[in-house]
Amino acid sequence: MLKFRSRKKTYIPKITIIIWLLTLLAIILTHFTTVQLNSHFAIIPSVLISNFQNDTGYFFKIFSALFLHATWQHWLGNMILFLIIALPLEKQLGNFWFLLIYFVSGFAANITSIYQLSDSTHYLL
Repeated sequence: MLKFRSRKKTYIPKITIIIWLLTLLAIILTHFTTVQLNSHFAIIPSVLISNFQNDTGYFFKIFSALFLHATWQHWLGNMILFLIIALPLEKQLGNFWFLLIYFVSGFAANITSIYQLSDSTHYLL
């Protein structure tokens, strides 16, 4: 009887690629156009704390700030580490759990930063 090698399916990390592309798009829009993403999607801790109860849009900024970066060096450093960690993690956990961990950890990091920098008037990216 002939035995054929089973071909392993090639795994494509869809969520990692989408997050990488969103952050790339955000940095390109920020640096090469007049679009000011920071003013619409970034967090200013002192403003967030004072307006959180009045405007529910600030809750969205806690998540949207995960995709923003200040400079190309900031983006590149984050993306190198992100790809090193995200590619095997998404393959191991699957799309849903990876995305859940990404947003929960990002939410926790931003909430902690807001707490620590509550008097800051600079953008939290």
